Amino acid sequence: MKVLITDLKKYLPKLSWSNEQLAQKLSAIGHETDVVGNKLDIKLTSNRKDCEKLEYLAFDLAGLYPELGSNGNLISFKPGKTIPVTLEKINKILGSSLSIGDYQKIERIGFSIGDNAVIVPDFRTDISEGADIAEEVFRFIGVSALKIEPLSKEPPKESGQFQFLNDIRYALFTAGGTETSTISFRRSGAVKVSNPFSNKEPYLRADLVGGLLETLAKNPFSRRNIFYEIGQVFRPDEKTYLGIVLSGYKNPNDIVETIAKQIGQRLVFKAVGDDQLAQYSVKQPNVLVAEIPVIELTPKKIGPTISALPQFTKISSFPPLVREITVTPGDGTVFINSLTKTFPELLLVEHIDSYVNPNTGTTSDSYRMIFQKHTGSFTKDEISQIDNKIVELL
Repeated sequence: MKVLITDLKKYLPKLSWSNEQLAQKLSAIGHETDVVGNKLDIKLTSNRKDCEKLEYLAFDLAGLYPELGSNGNLISFKPGKTIPVTLEKINKILGSSLSIGDYQKIERIGFSIGDNAVIVPDFRTDISEGADIAEEVFRFIGVSALKIEPLSKEPPKESGQFQFLNDIRYALFTAGGTETSTISFRRSGAVKVSNPFSNKEPYLRADLVGGLLETLAKNPFSRRNIFYEIGQVFRPDEKTYLGIVLSGYKNPNDIVETIAKQIGQRLVFKAVGDDQLAQYSVKQPNVLVAEIPVIELTPKKIGPTISALPQFTKISSFPPLVREITVTPGDGTVFINSLTKTFPELLLVEHIDSYVNPNTGTTSDSYRMIFQKHTGSFTKDEISQIDNKIVELL
């Protein structure tokens, strides 16, 4: 709203500030104000409808700045709602150590402080809880009055449960898994939310399967996947579960065995039906899921603690060069080590298949190599050089 300073002086005769000074004072108490010509353009705090009346704005202003004189005769009001709150709670909300004198300053704008409650003036319909009272106190004291306490440098207390969950994460990461985190709201479940974000998902999840299948659906071009999540489910009691989804493996028993070896416990994987896959628009074949309460997992050290996170690697925007090759006999370790030393552009080598010759018993292993540059696409000459080096290594 646009206000002339002379209009406010009718209510506050002692007002001697310039337009710029008054704009600064109003902004400091929550009403963002700019000077436009000879007027003040006041953007009132959205919940302060009372200040749309000039006498109430003057009452608020004089209450926070005593040098403007008494504001007792500017408006009339009655006691309104009672908010249970104490100085201790105010200090906890603000992270402060204010005195009772600081607290009592809000009485200048119509509040009445009791032992364990504050009576709000009837025109302050925006006040409904202790945090609102703390906000009013903060308007009086300002940022400079808050004492900043540095955070403790003491290490946190060890948590066996936290470390155990991290061990599970490390074990599944070692097995080739990728952790995901999904929302807790679903179309159906055992616990209905009284005020949901969306009427389409008014329930808390009763399992992790839906979220894992959604993650799978968002990665349609990834052929083989191990996604896992550790999260809360509600059946209706709240419990922490581990959920894993596998897809794209011709022989899933091998990866199931790997997971069992890593976490020290065998999980029961079940095939996901076509109807459920269609429900979540999952395109991958051979989808299996397993769920287990974390409390049922063996509480023992599974893997080493990760001392440092791997460094972030920028993803290239240029198309990759993909090569597939079969190595006979099957141990391609030497070949893979040679690849990583020879090609700085090598992004990934993955084992894609194994074959045992029924006549000779010889094992052949197939690998996919993905090369990628950050500076541009591969030229024909570069592709030819890579192919020739691969042949040389073989």
